[in-house]
Amino acid sequence: MKAKKLTTPLIILFVLMLSAFGAYAIGKAITQSQEPHYQFVTSYQTYPDPQPAPTTVDSIVEVAGHITAFDIDSTSERIAIATSKNIQIYNLKTLTQVYTLPLPADVYQIQFSPDGKRLAISASEFETMNNRIVHILVYDTTSWDAIYDVKNGGSDWLEPSALAWHPDSNRLALVQPFYVLSVIDVSTGEALETQSDEIFFPRAFAWSPDGKRLVSNGDWGQTLRRWNIETNQTVRLFDKKVGNAQSIVWSPNGEQIAVGYYGGDVCLWNASNNQCEGMIRAHFNSVDGLDWSPNGQQIATASGAIRVWDAKTGELQNGFGFYDGLIYSNLQWINDTTIATLESSYTLNIRSAIRLWDVKTGAVKLTFQGWNDVKSINSDGATLHLDDIQISKDQTILQVSLRMSEPNTNVAGQWNITLTDSDGLAYPLTDITSPDSDQAQTHIYRTAPILEGKRLTLNLVGLPDPSLLPILRDIPNAPIALVVDPNLLIENKPLVLNQDVDAGGYVLKLKSITKISSTSLAFEFYTDGFYTGAMLQSPLASGAESKPVDGNTFTSLLTFESIPSEPFEVNIWRISYNTFGARQLEFDATKSMYADLPSLETSDILTPYPLPTYTTQDPIFLEVKTLLDKFDASVLQNEAGWIHVVNEIITESFNSGQSYPPAYYQEEIWYEVDAQGWVTRSLTTHWGKDKNILQQSVSVGTHNLNLTYGEANEFPTYQLSFTSFLTDLDNAFQNGSEVTSEQTTCENGSACLLITIKDSIILRAWFNLQTGQEVKLQISQKTADGAEGVLNTYNFLTVEKTPTPPQEVLDIFEKVLFQNP
Repeated sequence: MKAKKLTTPLIILFVLMLSAFGAYAIGKAITQSQEPHYQFVTSYQTYPDPQPAPTTVDSIVEVAGHITAFDIDSTSERIAIATSKNIQIYNLKTLTQVYTLPLPADVYQIQFSPDGKRLAISASEFETMNNRIVHILVYDTTSWDAIYDVKNGGSDWLEPSALAWHPDSNRLALVQPFYVLSVIDVSTGEALETQSDEIFFPRAFAWSPDGKRLVSNGDWGQTLRRWNIETNQTVRLFDKKVGNAQSIVWSPNGEQIAVGYYGGDVCLWNASNNQCEGMIRAHFNSVDGLDWSPNGQQIATASGAIRVWDAKTGELQNGFGFYDGLIYSNLQWINDTTIATLESSYTLNIRSAIRLWDVKTGAVKLTFQGWNDVKSINSDGATLHLDDIQISKDQTILQVSLRMSEPNTNVAGQWNITLTDSDGLAYPLTDITSPDSDQAQTHIYRTAPILEGKRLTLNLVGLPDPSLLPILRDIPNAPIALVVDPNLLIENKPLVLNQDVDAGGYVLKLKSITKISSTSLAFEFYTDGFYTGAMLQSPLASGAESKPVDGNTFTSLLTFESIPSEPFEVNIWRISYNTFGARQLEFDATKSMYADLPSLETSDILTPYPLPTYTTQDPIFLEVKTLLDKFDASVLQNEAGWIHVVNEIITESFNSGQSYPPAYYQEEIWYEVDAQGWVTRSLTTHWGKDKNILQQSVSVGTHNLNLTYGEANEFPTYQLSFTSFLTDLDNAFQNGSEVTSEQTTCENGSACLLITIKDSIILRAWFNLQTGQEVKLQISQKTADGAEGVLNTYNFLTVEKTPTPPQEVLDIFEKVLFQNP
């Protein structure tokens, strides 16, 4: 009996599997024809600790921006430094800046061509909140014109490409979407050769000195690929004792390839037989920098320290730069006696630096000193970036942006920052962002001048709760979350499920489904401590809505013209949740941050708030005015001092999605007034039920700063008065509203006058007949059925004069640095 033929898809799959396995097997056969024979195996562990990093350095060049990459040309005359501000070219002999190039966003690598006539730059650019562009630029270093400028992307997951110049200085190796290792002619932009079957993103590659071969990582099974450009043939370099390759450098004579691996090992591969013949355990967990000496006799490696090894024996010759927390990368051997490295740290808040080291002594010859890291720790996908800062004698301008590392993710609503320095001073931030800018991503602020040497802290805060950052995440091509059988639903009786549902990798627990009408279903989900909402979708539904959190659950609605009679599918296309934790960015005010900004123009003098004028002479109005004037006179007393006010605010009606103000809070205000009652300073605090601070603001003169959210503004000076109800009452008489007056007893048993104003909004105010104080204000509104619903209630608890407030109140004023107090 004849066997049945394989179907076409199975045949294709089978062939692909054979091809993949065959390529891997061939690669292994080529590279593992025999067990590796190591000429030496050495380790840093058998040597003393490296010399410590120097604490002071004499020769320092201040560089504007956080340094991300650098390269020194083959003549050692120029250094190109990529920073968070721009790309700066310095003359290494005169230490002067000779040119500046615009920043193409976050620079990954920068590299001079071997002849020094071209400069290649690889960058990753955030075009919008969730859209990253890979940008490759090549400049002519004589005219500084861009001769190659390519952007790839529109994807959240694209990674910036590594770069490697061919020895002819005209061809450049790079990675194009997706995982295509290419060699391009930079003069024409034409791709001359390509390798497109890398499994992992190639992050490192290097040319042989004769330009015939290119070695890269990113290949099968943690191996290296050596590619003959002339024949397009490849072989794989594999050694089972090492992991993923991290850095690759070909020896000057072309006979060996030094490769540093994640894990800290270095292999010296023989280029003639593709065998790892020397193994060095160079570092504890990674090899972040690697290079040969110009004479090929030594290898330098960098990670938490810098080590110099004999290339023939693998013996350690020197080790220096050690300080717990430092990371050295981008290592370049400049001449026989000098090594350059990029210094940074993942654990220390230090300034970025390029160090030029003496190979024999470990001394630092020269330092290019940049800024601290300009991005905060990634907190649930949100990162705060300091894009730029410029400080002058009378102001500071800073630009910050919020970037999301996850696709289709945005902040739900407004975000803000606060700024404090190492002395605890708060800096009022006036938002001067252009209305045309994408304010969801970038803010520009103006504040007071900052002194050099101060350490500043930017803190990202959310609204309405500063400790939480509300996030919206859309789920493209959302999977089916559940199938609803409407026959199981009874109107107004929850169908309890307690079922996990998938929202694009996020797992929500569905508590129940309730049929609330013939056209509407309510899906109740548990918050699990951070979920705040979900938008549902069904092909049969006509609408959807997500309700606010209520306790430990939230509800999502689906509406229909008529609920289907047969089971139907539901997916979740958007979720909202809160992120927690500190989102702080610390940096030092440095000399390179100072700039000659235009002098800050003196703002127009704000006209003081005018005293109110009234037109009505109605007896009710005059009676209330007499009471309030009496109370004002008793409190202010025509003398300087402090007025302490405590109010209680109760909110009983909320708009959909409203989260502030809460249902209850107390407002405490300390006013400093002069003898005429003009307010010179004030402190306002909103307290929650548990006496936690909801928000706090401080005013000095015409300046105000919200200490919780960092917002600053100016307002006219004003005289303190407790007669604001008179304006409402005067307007009511002018507009013909119904106004009534009656004597009643207040909640504390005192005799009170109750004034009621009835219009579209109903106001009721109670006044103590003995003291004249307004003790309560209630705002109501008529509902559609004619009933009256209370919106807000204000209880005025305390109004008292005191010579001075508590010391903790005065201390707050001392911690705010207003620009022109």
